[in-house]
Amino acid sequence: MKRTKLRRRATRLLCALLAAALLAGCSSAPAAGPASASGDAAQAAMGRWVESEVPLPQGLSPIGLYQLASGELWLTGLQEQGGFTRYLSADGGESWQQSPLPGPVEGGRVLTVSAQGAVLARQSAASGQESAYWRLAPGGEPEPFVLLDLPGILELNAYFIDEQTLAIAYLAAAATGQDGPLPGQTGEDAAGAGIGLQAAGAAEVSLPESEPADDEQHTDIYTATDGGLSQPGGEMLHGNGLYRFADGSRIGDWPGMAGDVLGAGATNGERLFYENYGTGFVSMDAAGGQEVLYTGSGAGHLDAAFAEPDGTLYFANDQGVHRLAAGGSLAETVVEGSAFAFAQTDQGGKALARTASGDFLLLLADYASGDYRHTLYRYHYDQTLPAWNDEVLTVWSLEDSDTVRAAIAAFAKEHRDVEVQYTVARPAGQEGPAAEDLLRALNTELLAGGGPDVLILDGADYEACARQGLLADLSDTVSEIPLLENITGPFAGEDGLFVLPTRFVLPVLYAPAGRLTAAGDWDGLIGCFLDAPPRPDVSPADSGFYDPLPFAQRYAFSVTDTADLAEMLLAASAPALLNADGTGLDKAALTRFYTGLAQAAQHYDLGSYRPVDPSLDPTMSSASTGEDVVIYHQSSEEYDWGRALFAREWLGTPALLLWMEPNAGEEPDAGEPAAVLQPGLCEGAYRPQVLTAVNAGAANPEMAHAFVRAMLSDEVQSAAFDWDGLPVTQSGMQAMEARFAQAERYTEAKLENFHALLAAAKTPVLVSEPLRGAVLSHAEALAKGEETVTQAVDGTEADLALYFAERG
Repeated sequence: MKRTKLRRRATRLLCALLAAALLAGCSSAPAAGPASASGDAAQAAMGRWVESEVPLPQGLSPIGLYQLASGELWLTGLQEQGGFTRYLSADGGESWQQSPLPGPVEGGRVLTVSAQGAVLARQSAASGQESAYWRLAPGGEPEPFVLLDLPGILELNAYFIDEQTLAIAYLAAAATGQDGPLPGQTGEDAAGAGIGLQAAGAAEVSLPESEPADDEQHTDIYTATDGGLSQPGGEMLHGNGLYRFADGSRIGDWPGMAGDVLGAGATNGERLFYENYGTGFVSMDAAGGQEVLYTGSGAGHLDAAFAEPDGTLYFANDQGVHRLAAGGSLAETVVEGSAFAFAQTDQGGKALARTASGDFLLLLADYASGDYRHTLYRYHYDQTLPAWNDEVLTVWSLEDSDTVRAAIAAFAKEHRDVEVQYTVARPAGQEGPAAEDLLRALNTELLAGGGPDVLILDGADYEACARQGLLADLSDTVSEIPLLENITGPFAGEDGLFVLPTRFVLPVLYAPAGRLTAAGDWDGLIGCFLDAPPRPDVSPADSGFYDPLPFAQRYAFSVTDTADLAEMLLAASAPALLNADGTGLDKAALTRFYTGLAQAAQHYDLGSYRPVDPSLDPTMSSASTGEDVVIYHQSSEEYDWGRALFAREWLGTPALLLWMEPNAGEEPDAGEPAAVLQPGLCEGAYRPQVLTAVNAGAANPEMAHAFVRAMLSDEVQSAAFDWDGLPVTQSGMQAMEARFAQAERYTEAKLENFHALLAAAKTPVLVSEPLRGAVLSHAEALAKGEETVTQAVDGTEADLALYFAERG
């Protein structure tokens, strides 16, 4: 399996997915209009940015975009018939002419281009050339490019600093018998030097991967031979440095890059501009001298960049295109991105250019697709359009949502004259008021007749809002859209449809089919905990954490602490803990719940577990050709490593079923693995997500309902957002299943398994924050033996008395 540690969300996935293979590879713009204006000046203000897709040459899948000092644009990519090629444009991307690289570099992949058109390229092994890497000086002929101090290069990524100097990060192996570390290596990388690779780097090979035991990247060393790969042992060596383009000789170290990854960069012909994730945006000259340009967090991190000759830096991310003036320290947003394609969190910038006319060209990669499809967009400042739209639609959510951002882009295509203002009350990574306080403030605003037009009510008590008449009926809005009735139907009442889930996830267990039978209901689930050995108190930082256990020593489920256990059990039980009208607790059900929880917690001795370090949670991301990106968590990884008998996971794409395989050392007669909905006190549990509602007092009700339809459009619902989950429209599910059927490891049995999971889902499980808080508190006391089940039930009832009183 291909799995790598997930370090950044959504648009950061590609960097994590490709890390084991190392690295992938303007005059001033019209500024955005002021945030506010008044009077005649506001009415008269003209000019705003417009997005359009740039038509690409027939049969080209673009990979790289470069702008030379002359203004000429280079577009490189993969041809439909195979091999890489290059197209040139002298008119800002309006037209393209094919111009393959000459000689032995023809068909090779361009790695980097200088401001004057010097090229470093990689040729596939099939060409039979002596070297995999070639240099091409402007007006010259291709010549082999070899790093003189590194005889074992397997992969490299490079950026020009000036015309003669390259900043290079490499994956290499020391020559056999070499003593000591390679240049540019420190720490564990240096310790692995001397265990080397024969026959350096002439062939481009695919390397088997080992699971990372910590935050550093480690890969076993393999020797390239005529018969394939052999494994002498040791580790591959990652390093970096500054090298001379003319002959591959090492000039010096790359300061600040030890253990870092260069995700995007730009040169202005004199300096390299890039992001050091531990420092900020920096520029570096050919001698390695660095200057920190920007450390602010408001503009987010750098996805793609373009540098002007004077040192002005333009950079793009999911918030827009920003400008950092030469000598300045504040980033100015030039193109605000909420309504454009790059605002979608499954899109990531790969390259940015700025034409002579002032247009921006942005090459975007679709990280939600298994093959990372690329699209080229143009952003043109149109002086004939009003600077501000007359109509404004306001959208609010507690936390950021991939689905909402995709809907904003889809909505903007149909409603160009409506400005969407999206408010994320609690942005990721930022401190602020507690969720409860933010939701209370929203409710107060709604009761006063104000508030946003469209509401994403994940985490909110939407039923209370509906009873108070604060939400509009969506029945007519969605009446003609074919939905998954078992998912959306439970939200339609006699009085109307006041909130609609636009995504959902399924809590699933995964194991050989025969083993799953034992966990068929609540009692069986708890019995599986108790019938297997207890899970030892281990963490990813412990020695042996990734080693399989003998089958007789394997525990049932991975739970990292009491809260993790309680959340697992609540995921399929929470509604059953309430009475029929939701105005109080069902004490009999709560007693049963706490009894099972206490048995499992005490069996694992969770009360004495060490505190969990979230930074060590080995959350993983995986993708393969034609497959949606899948997010894993430690609970399923411990099954995969041969430590737990069951995997448990939130299924947000059927691609999860393609990655779950028999675990290490599985019993020969265990049978093929399969997934079932996790049992609990509820039957057929699923978790609705991205709960969408319209404010009954919306200032722009017509557009608010149109936005709900955009949330359910094919463009949004067919996209893969594993964080948000599965689509709720029939057409969206068909599109997801079509991708599933094209995956390399697809089988009809996997599709049938997925259909069975969907058909079984019928009970929406939403856990209110007051209920969650009370259960987690008493679960901890039960695990430590500080309360009996009866005391926990009585205590929970007392804790929630005010909540139920206010709710009634």
